Amino acid sequence: MSDQDRGIRRVTITNPGTRNALDGATRARLLADVEDAVADRTCEVILLTGADGTFCSGGDLPSMPEDVQLIRERLADSHRIVRLLVAGPTPVVAAVEGAAFGSGMALAAAADVVVAARGARFGCVFGRFALIADTGLLWSLPQRVGEARARRLALTNAVVGAEEALAIGLADHLCEDGEAEDVALAIATSLLEHASPAVAATKALFATRPGDLDALLDLEMDVQSALLAADEFKARRDAFFGRPT
Repeated sequence: MSDQDRGIRRVTITNPGTRNALDGATRARLLADVEDAVADRTCEVILLTGADGTFCSGGDLPSMPEDVQLIRERLADSHRIVRLLVAGPTPVVAAVEGAAFGSGMALAAAADVVVAARGARFGCVFGRFALIADTGLLWSLPQRVGEARARRLALTNAVVGAEEALAIGLADHLCEDGEAEDVALAIATSLLEHASPAVAATKALFATRPGDLDALLDLEMDVQSALLAADEFKARRDAFFGRPT
């Protein structure tokens, strides 16, 4: 049985010879792969990884367009990817080997679970090129490591190793080099046990939750009311208590 048959879809960032840098074609292919995985009703977990032992070295600098409209179109593709990873209905497990720099770091940070090999490195290096962090990193990084630490990482163009990434919350699991994908697959398999409409609702609430408590409670009221009235909740409740369905 393949991973896809089990409900797990591998999405692999691939750009040979560039450590999987995101040029226009690679970004567009990644977007199409993520869109396809999210639209696939048999896909219950996305496993995000990079080809040839590297996650993603960031944007492909030599191919960066100079025309403002083309720049905006490329950023728009990145934003669509991040929205699907963060707020889409499907849990995402990232397997990080080697470099996760720039946009690569942002893609990892957008995942629900991040597995880092010991040799992995995470770099918020946009400032080295007189750029701000993009691909949603100024949103996702504080979610993972806190506001103050995220500010420091972004302003100092810091590069952190896997052990520090684990310590600060940028990564969730540490493994030996070459094993990140296997560990991520095991975690993805465990997530299949918890697949339900509540997963999508939880991701959506985490992505859109307002700062105001009353507003969040209003959202909770709407979402939880719908889930409690749904057939899947009733079936799982009855199965738990041994009731006939």
